[in-house]
Amino acid sequence: MKVKQILLLKKGKIINKVGNKIYHINVIQKFYTELGIEFKRYRVIMNRKGIKRIEPVELDSF
Repeated sequence: MKVKQILLLKKGKIINKVGNKIYHINVIQKFYTELGIEFKRYRVIMNRKGIKRIEPVELDSF
């Protein structure tokens, strides 16, 4: 399993911790509707073991 070493400063002491490596993947869907083209965006958060959660992301309007 991939892990990431993290150094923390707590009360003047350096603490070495190990955490799981997390990946953020952006998925964009393109839909053709009667009103025109629509897009939806999602962020998939996962580690090596699998998907942890999926978050919808607001798209900025131009």
